[in-house]
Amino acid sequence: MVGDFETGLSIYQKAMERFINRDKNYHAMYLGKLGLAYWIDADLTTLRQTAESILDVAKKAPRSAISPYYRLYFLGIIHYHRNELQNAEEKLAEVVEAHYDASPINFAHSAFALALTYQAQRKPDQAREISRSVVADSIETNNEDILQVARAFEAELALRRGRFTKASQWVEKYHAKPFLPTFRFYMPQLTAAKIWQAQNTTDSRRRAADLLDQLH
Repeated sequence: MVGDFETGLSIYQKAMERFINRDKNYHAMYLGKLGLAYWIDADLTTLRQTAESILDVAKKAPRSAISPYYRLYFLGIIHYHRNELQNAEEKLAEVVEAHYDASPINFAHSAFALALTYQAQRKPDQAREISRSVVADSIETNNEDILQVARAFEAELALRRGRFTKASQWVEKYHAKPFLPTFRFYMPQLTAAKIWQAQNTTDSRRRAADLLDQLH
């Protein structure tokens, strides 16, 4: 990740064209990865076009290597970022309700986005319920990686709702891993940094700064 998006995009698209010619069922999968790149680049217009293409391709390739719920995830977060909350709720809720058909990571991050949508709509109880559903699902499926992220998201919601003690209890047990290029909606490290900044002590500010410095 050196910030040369256009060069990286060109390389990826050439590789995508080569593999698509071998197996059409992988076309939607490559579009899904492309959508993640456009989200990182904050290009919501092109991301929307890519999301719509995923559905078209998936219809033509019955054995497509990607779920059509990818499209709804992308459309949902686009609406969220544009503050089109009702539209975001509709798209994201569809993914969450069909979570057994969606991939675990797609379900989780759709749920995180839906919870923040509810929070922005002043529906804190629904936000908390959605957040808990990710915790419950990750425990049920023994998915430790997603469980850790879901616990972090609970702290994010707690901080947003002014429950500072609960948020602080989480961050004291949290061991932040070095930043990696993020390509999904929610990132626990940012929650940790926000809590440390809110604590507003010399040590907590230093910890937040050290963590955020890893972005560079």
